[in-house]
Amino acid sequence: MPTRWERVYSVGMADFTREEVIQVIEDGRKCVGADLQGIDLSDADLTGANLIGANLSGAILSGADLRAAILDGANLREANLRRANLNGASLRLADYTANTQWPEGFDPEAAGAVLVDDVEDVEAVWERVYGVGMAAFTREEVEDIAHKLKGADLHGLDLRGVDLRGADLSEADLRGAQLQGASLRHTDLRRANLLGAFLSNADLNWANLSDANLTAAWFFGAKLQNCTLRGADLTGANLMEVDLQGHYLRGVSLREANLFKANLRKANLREADLSGANLCFARLQRAYMRDANLTGARYNRHTWFPYRVSAEEAGAVYDSSYDHIKSSPWYD
Repeated sequence: MPTRWERVYSVGMADFTREEVIQVIEDGRKCVGADLQGIDLSDADLTGANLIGANLSGAILSGADLRAAILDGANLREANLRRANLNGASLRLADYTANTQWPEGFDPEAAGAVLVDDVEDVEAVWERVYGVGMAAFTREEVEDIAHKLKGADLHGLDLRGVDLRGADLSEADLRGAQLQGASLRHTDLRRANLLGAFLSNADLNWANLSDANLTAAWFFGAKLQNCTLRGADLTGANLMEVDLQGHYLRGVSLREANLFKANLRKANLREADLSGANLCFARLQRAYMRDANLTGARYNRHTWFPYRVSAEEAGAVYDSSYDHIKSSPWYD
């Protein structure tokens, strides 16, 4: 039976009870990118909670203690935050609507939150593109769509299973976008903002994600063969079981990332920031890790490090949670 922490990073937190969510936070765990839509956390103690990219749309947070909480990129649309204590909280690029309820006198814009504009027209266009196709589009409409994809504001849109192969989405705003199962093969996503985006089971083979913001993005089950991640920010990303063998990840931020059972064999991790990352069951054989930061990274007896790399000396922390497993069931 999976532990609570395994459920967080495999199936998400949508089925978690109020008590379980509070317990996860009290245990010092992170709720980065968690699906907490509509949950009732009224009057809960969420002091210092890490809720980067979390989906809190429609959540009841009235009277909650959110002092020093990190809500960067969170979805706060229609959320109820009346009487909440937001002293010292970070809301950079968090989404909210006119119906989001704030504490009296609180200025969300001054706190860095972003008021979501009406995206009905954009969604209508995408419904035509991926519903009936583009056969009926005029030349001008096709050119207009192609132009708007670069740097387009598509944040929060439901694009599950869509075919975006070869599209130019460079610099596009895809924060919180639902791209589960989408085909993004050969897609240009350079400098795109995918903070908190859901990319589970997406096909990103040969995609260019250079300098993209992938903070708190979910990649569980995604295909990343031959994709480019130079300069990308993968802080807090869920890369559980993802195959990154041979990837060039020099200097990439993987801080607090979930790399449980990830394949990083032969990857170039020189100067990469892996501080606080979950490396339990990860495969790092023959990875190049010179000057990589492993401070606070968690590993276990089944983590395979490169020859001559001492995790303990590098500042990593041993996790005994899986010591009862005699031999690794993950490797074939």
